[in-house]
Amino acid sequence: MAEQLPVSFNRHNVIFLLLCLMGLGCIYFIGVFPLHSEANRLQDKLQKLEIASQEQAQIHSMLTLVGNTDITHEKSILPKVLLTSLQQSQTDLILPDFEKIAAKSAMKVIDISPQLKKTADLNRLLISARVQGDFQYIRMFLYDLLNLTYVSQIHTIELKAAGEQLECYLTYSVNLT
Repeated sequence: MAEQLPVSFNRHNVIFLLLCLMGLGCIYFIGVFPLHSEANRLQDKLQKLEIASQEQAQIHSMLTLVGNTDITHEKSILPKVLLTSLQQSQTDLILPDFEKIAAKSAMKVIDISPQLKKTADLNRLLISARVQGDFQYIRMFLYDLLNLTYVSQIHTIELKAAGEQLECYLTYSVNLT
């Protein structure tokens, strides 16, 4: 059988061993730990940049899709329409005209309603509408809406994602006599 050597722990050996362990601990906390923390921070930053890059790639693909639509050069300029006014008795034309424009632009009408409380001018009627459709057709829809002779101005446009499509909330003015 192998003989066991007597292990003696004298005070100097224990102190030397503790000093070596403290030295290793100092090296870890001064050199390794800060570098490890910095590496984790940079890894998180890299992940955020990759997510932002993916989002920008999606936006770029949407913008190239919009750039490839079949809108002629004439429609890139806002229409110059001679504004007219609707008679009070003709206000029932607003909804069918709006639906016709939406159908022509491949948009689905979700809601359309007058804002009677917000109208201070009796010669104008504010209309709130919500339509849904592809991003590429919103421009054509707004262009055709401005071609109506009694639509004087679009006040607000708000776009929100609705699955694969966008919802367009808008408020516009109609001239009345």
